[in-house]
Amino acid sequence: MEQLNIVQVNVITLIQDPNNPALFLYCQGQNKIIPVVIGKPEAQILAISLDKTNAHRPMTHNLLQNTITALGGTLTQVVIFEVIDNVFYSKICIQVGNKEIQVDATPSDALVLAVQAMKPIFVTDRVIQKVGKENSIGMSAARPQQLSPQEIEELKSHLTQAQDREQTESE
Repeated sequence: MEQLNIVQVNVITLIQDPNNPALFLYCQGQNKIIPVVIGKPEAQILAISLDKTNAHRPMTHNLLQNTITALGGTLTQVVIFEVIDNVFYSKICIQVGNKEIQVDATPSDALVLAVQAMKPIFVTDRVIQKVGKENSIGMSAARPQQLSPQEIEELKSHLTQAQDREQTESE
């Protein structure tokens, strides 16, 4: 992957809306929020991971993390590097010896891996410019947090605005 200007983000919260579950990321130093719609299964796994509870059996994401470790690698970070036609693109970065390997991954899967392994999540400036929303609720999350119903509604409003904009752009 070409050298990109990246910014570390933190997970603000997960909203498990039945139709559009979304993870909200806070861009450090830019006071922006990025809503990322994720799959329902990944939302369920993220909820378990963010609550620091364990599933009774290893999940697919645990399998991948265990495979990376068994092959002598370490997940180092996740990078969401592009948004094209309303689709996010990401990579997981794995260190094996002196070599970094970058593997394409859906953002949903990549974010689950990062949260489970407590590894940093980055986005490119390009992604922030395309989908970043002003942080009107004054958050600066170092870790996921409980939100008031009003803050959740405001985040849902950000998500709805982003979806409306995406739909307009694709028409």
